[in-house]
Amino acid sequence: MLSNYTLKGLWPEVMDIYKQHPELHDAKITRTQDTALHVAVSSGKEDKVKNERENTPLHLAAALGNVRMCKIIADVDNGLIGVRNKENETPFFLGGAQW
Repeated sequence: MLSNYTLKGLWPEVMDIYKQHPELHDAKITRTQDTALHVAVSSGKEDKVKNERENTPLHLAAALGNVRMCKIIADVDNGLIGVRNKENETPFFLGGAQW
């Protein structure tokens, strides 16, 4: 059900499943082992990959200083590089202290 909803772009349903079953956050739903988050990022669903501070996964990876993860995320959607959160911070700003 998670894969069907994700691949059809039924994001409210995906979010409901994620809320009810947190253990499915890293469930592989495609032949290439993508999660729903991978699909959301690669299909440009920016509003689906932000938290309450409007941080994207790239913001988090940068804040943690995880350069390898930053490269992986940016390779999938380099448009996330310039996304600003509620504090008007880009991922690189958050990662500045780490790098």
